[in-house]
Amino acid sequence: MTTARQIWNAILHHGYDLKIMAVENKSVNPFALLAALADVESSFGKNNKSRYEKVFDKGGKYFSEEAYLAFGNECCYSWGPWQIMGTVLYELGLGNIMPSSLESNI
Repeated sequence: MTTARQIWNAILHHGYDLKIMAVENKSVNPFALLAALADVESSFGKNNKSRYEKVFDKGGKYFSEEAYLAFGNECCYSWGPWQIMGTVLYELGLGNIMPSSLESNI
């Protein structure tokens, strides 16, 4: 099961600029942020069915050959309560987690 902590740690490890998450010089609680994303993207997992995104498929703007080799067609869908793209999972160094495994976890 992929947890919020695993995803957050992968984001931190990958070096994403977290300064954009500052509000009036206060740090954003990472778990509150992930909860808010889950609320917006899937109503806290009530509607976490995978969604096809054409721009991540072959010929699309965000297509990744490496992610496609790792995940096949699953890299072209967003998954789980956070609707994370398969390609993004791969880019975050989570290539050992099949995107479809996120569909039922929160």
